[in-house]
Amino acid sequence: MIPHNSRVKTIVMTPGGMMLHRNPAASTYLLQDNSTKLFDTVFWNPPESERHVWKHPETWLKRPDSLRIYECHVGMATKEAKVGSYKEFSKNILPRIKRLGYTAIQVMAVAEHAYYGSFGYHVTNPFAVSSRCGTPEDLKELVDTAHSLGLLVLMDLVHSHISSNSMDGINHFDGTDGQYFHEGEQGTHREWDSRLFNYGHWEVLRYLTSNVRWWMEEYHFDGFRFDGVSSMLYKHHGFGVAFTGDYAEYFGFHVDIDACIYLMLANELIHDINRSALTIAEEVSGAPTVCQPVPDGGLGFDLRLGMGIPSMWIKLLKGDQKDEEWSMDEILHELTNRRGDERVVSYSESHDQAIVGDKTLAHWMMGDELYHCMGKNVTGNLKMERGLSLHKMIRLITYALGGDAYLNFMGNEFGHPEWIDFPREGNGFSHERARRRWDLADDEHLRFQQLEDWDVEMHKCESKYRFCRQGSSVQAVHVSNQDKVIVFERGDRLLFVFNFHPSASYTDYRVGATWPGTYEVVLDSDASNVAGLGRIHWHVKHPTTNVGASGRPHSVLLYLPARTCQVYHLETPASGFKFDPKPAKTVSEAKKPVTSATPTAAATKPIAKDNVTQTAKNAKVHYHVIGGPLPPVPTVDGESSTLDSSSGKVPSRSPTNGGINAQTRRPKAEQRDMDSSKNIGALKDLKPSKGVELSKNSNSSEGAAKSVKEAGAEVAVKSSRDSALPVENSRVVGARQNQPSPADTASAVLKSSPGDTAKADRALSKATERDPATSTTTGSFAQEVSRTAEALRNVKVKSSPVDIAKAPGKTTKPEERDLYSLNGGKTLSTAMELASQPSQGKVVESKEQVSRARSPGKDADLPQSVAKAALEQLPSKTAASTPSEKVDHRGTDKQNPSTMKESGGEAPAPRDQPRGAFDEAAAESNSGQKDDVYEELNRLVDEAISPPEKRQVASTKK
Repeated sequence: MIPHNSRVKTIVMTPGGMMLHRNPAASTYLLQDNSTKLFDTVFWNPPESERHVWKHPETWLKRPDSLRIYECHVGMATKEAKVGSYKEFSKNILPRIKRLGYTAIQVMAVAEHAYYGSFGYHVTNPFAVSSRCGTPEDLKELVDTAHSLGLLVLMDLVHSHISSNSMDGINHFDGTDGQYFHEGEQGTHREWDSRLFNYGHWEVLRYLTSNVRWWMEEYHFDGFRFDGVSSMLYKHHGFGVAFTGDYAEYFGFHVDIDACIYLMLANELIHDINRSALTIAEEVSGAPTVCQPVPDGGLGFDLRLGMGIPSMWIKLLKGDQKDEEWSMDEILHELTNRRGDERVVSYSESHDQAIVGDKTLAHWMMGDELYHCMGKNVTGNLKMERGLSLHKMIRLITYALGGDAYLNFMGNEFGHPEWIDFPREGNGFSHERARRRWDLADDEHLRFQQLEDWDVEMHKCESKYRFCRQGSSVQAVHVSNQDKVIVFERGDRLLFVFNFHPSASYTDYRVGATWPGTYEVVLDSDASNVAGLGRIHWHVKHPTTNVGASGRPHSVLLYLPARTCQVYHLETPASGFKFDPKPAKTVSEAKKPVTSATPTAAATKPIAKDNVTQTAKNAKVHYHVIGGPLPPVPTVDGESSTLDSSSGKVPSRSPTNGGINAQTRRPKAEQRDMDSSKNIGALKDLKPSKGVELSKNSNSSEGAAKSVKEAGAEVAVKSSRDSALPVENSRVVGARQNQPSPADTASAVLKSSPGDTAKADRALSKATERDPATSTTTGSFAQEVSRTAEALRNVKVKSSPVDIAKAPGKTTKPEERDLYSLNGGKTLSTAMELASQPSQGKVVESKEQVSRARSPGKDADLPQSVAKAALEQLPSKTAASTPSEKVDHRGTDKQNPSTMKESGGEAPAPRDQPRGAFDEAAAESNSGQKDDVYEELNRLVDEAISPPEKRQVASTKK
């Protein structure tokens, strides 16, 4: 019997008679010989008294609802200039991570690697624990301690390549070039100076899958982050390829099918051993199916890293662009450029961005001022104020908008200075920059502590209001390149407001809101306790008004200090306003059972019910505004209906990564192609809200006429000033049988969306697609005309929210874009397309122009005879003259700066709006509404019955 702690070598006799001394391929522990500097295998079989006894009752933890990952390196996790140990990490760092609010740790450099400076990515012995930090029992204690604190433990697993070191590792183990690897040049990664596995060899598959199982069962790891997946997927490993999103780049003979099969096997094995395990892919090319279940043809990963996000921030900070030249559209695009059915781990910086030759975000922004001006008593340094402000804003917007999970590399939460440089000959083998200066964050006199406090506050906010987790959809509200403002909704009734302008603060800035009630600030980057100036007063409550803005039925006036961000929560909903606790069902949930053997997040753990942001459980088909399934949008009546795009599809995004070369060890950008065949479907089995209630007897002419009269009377008596506007895009999606008549449809749409006659026109077009001569559902042609005319006659349209350009004496804010419109002029599908691409300086003037641009002649199916006959039955329009400048209720902005610029006009300068400007303008716009309605209806029908080419020409002349 071999004694414990014995040093062991394997002797291999080659056919040529050479004797090779090798470490066993499955060595579990090695120690370095100080004289030769070579590693020797140590037979690790301690007596029972020296073995670690697991204290935590569960082998693995269940997945947390919110995945907040703390990326860490045990060796450099000490403030002293030395190599840290597993025991020190368990005692000193794990409690700190728990206090900060993270729910998981991702441990780097676990497997043995002979070269410490490789950051653990040049593994020599895949089954062995890195002996620099302690023994196998010490690592077990670390995992056990983390589990007792409720922290998930993920391992950074390197199966994409391995060290070319043949004296310590498995390279040339039997003296040949191809035992584990491809032979010749195919088996060598010329950029990384490492060997590439031959995944087509049966024994290689057994070796690597056994390695996965070893770490899970022996050390109780809860999952893995697979390194270098992009290099594995392609035979060219990304050399000279700038992934543009063309699917030909992802499929073809250049794909390493053997590597794909291995990843499928590994993911299946991991989830078979532990159904709650998590696997994350470090994949830069944006390859599709990476996060799809294996039975569906995917690789089986649970999440992928959003690697394009940190590259964007570094590009902005290192480039020549001034802060006032930053594009809000590009920031929004990069943060949301992902497939809706893939979970993404967002992060603003990781260890990649701080490796020697680069710097942390804090150092890029503040430079050497970090050494002299981080005292709390130091004020007035503009460079420091800029750096502190942007550091907080960048982290929060990445956290809240970038994905479904969040990652941070240790120390970056408090703005760790400088860069990472492991001991090497070039720096005199110094550990000075291979450590973490925890003392900086612990010093109450320094602002490093305040930046750490900001990190804590972000996690507290997420824990309470659930804005970064699976099923939490993002809804963009407002983006202005001129004002440098981004506003979006996410989580439990949260409103995120970012003002990136370096100098302009805005008072009474009107922001659209879906939910009526009173908003209160719950997170503020300008608070004095987090290195801010304290310009936001937390005791102030912000009630909404029924004045719509940015496509929302309500709005709230806020103060936006320069270079700050705030998060507001709807603390007090309006009286009579309720939220639907039931999530909407999808086609996949109702008709397609979950057949995957690989547990996904939705299959293994039901999504927690949220009274505001709901998602369909286990759904294969989702509707997304940005990066998540749409929640039901509540109406004033207390019921809800689910938004869907007019096309029934999630619009694809065409990713371009600016020619990024994926061959580098740590690629600098990642792009996503939003197109996915699984994102096509329709929501069914939904009940209409009371605001969109249709006639129960759709085949009855009497019932239809009664429904139209009641709808018209009800809409006519409501005033835009004393009732909340219903949601425009609330639609009834269900079976096509028992459809309401065109009159019912037109009445229902006008009732749910006052002022949106264009939408009623489209609804009428869809409802009357059948030939009137052969229609059996809605009765005779004469009855069809009669009911349609009755619907138009009885509806008096309420005044829509007056655009800011129409307020007396006020000007519009240039380049404002309503990305998500409920009653303001752009369809949801168009909004998503706008959100997915940077602004090109062209302003879409009206809803009709949008629909025709997408599909010319879309309304050509409107029956000419029905439309004309219905309109002829209406009384003639009065000849009274109308004001020279009217409010366009369809959202056309006649004073839009871009439009004025094209016509030679001068764009007005933006200015803050005083409270009450909208109300005054709305009161003045009530006169002559009836004339506006008839004029609008005449124009709509004339356009609908004219040839498509004429309609397009007419729209361009508006």
